[in-house]
Amino acid sequence: MSTTWLEVRLGAGLAAVRVVNDLLDVALRAAFVDELTRHDTTLAVAELVTNVVEHERPTLGDRAEVSIRVDVGDAELVVTVTSPGAGYDVERHIAEARERTTLEESTEGGMGLLILASLFDVKAGKVPSGHQILLRRAL
Repeated sequence: MSTTWLEVRLGAGLAAVRVVNDLLDVALRAAFVDELTRHDTTLAVAELVTNVVEHERPTLGDRAEVSIRVDVGDAELVVTVTSPGAGYDVERHIAEARERTTLEESTEGGMGLLILASLFDVKAGKVPSGHQILLRRAL
C-alpha cells in the first residue's frame, strides 16, 4: 500500500522549480526515502517542471501550470507530473537522445529526459487535464 506524501499544483514559472525542490525534500525525508533517491527525484522533477516552463508557458501563458504528486509505498516511489499542455512523445525523445553519439548532436535537446530514463521507469500519455508523466522507482 502506498501513501501520498505530496500533492501540489503551481503556476509554471521558474520559481516553481525551487518551491517544488523544497517541498519534495521535506516530503521524501518524512517518508524516510534514502538520500540518493531524494536527490534523483528532485533532479527529475526539476527537469520536468523546467520542460513545462520552456515548452508550455510560451503558448499557454498564465494558464501554464504543473501538478506534482508523490506516492511512496513499501517497495516503490511513484511521482506523477501533470500539465495542461499538449505534451510530447517522451519515449521518442528518449530514444532519439540515446542514438546521439556526439556532444554537438546533444544540443538538440532531450538529454534531461535521457537522464530521467536512466534513473526511473518513465511513462507518459494524455489525460483529460492535459499531459502526464509517471516516474517509478523501486525502493
